[in-house]
Amino acid sequence: MPAGANVSNAQYVDPRFPQLDTDDLDRYPAYIRLQPEGTEPAWCLERVQVTVNPESQFKHRFENPRLIDEGEGKRIWLDASYGTTLHLKRFDG
Repeated sequence: MPAGANVSNAQYVDPRFPQLDTDDLDRYPAYIRLQPEGTEPAWCLERVQVTVNPESQFKHRFENPRLIDEGEGKRIWLDASYGTTLHLKRFDG
């Protein structure tokens, strides 16, 4: 296991091998995915934001445009019955 790892099977998910490159962020879709487990696995998402390199001068932010503002109807449900994936769009700024 790589030093300082805090995940299971770290030898298989080590982002240093091969080294990940932020130049590829726009080449592949960004999304979150629900893996349903348990008796009530659904997620009700009111806001999702993923930031790559948050402490860097060159951070990259991904969100879903439908969830940026608050208000009624600004929720997306994920569940095995009606969809487990939410795609995100890049919002740098």
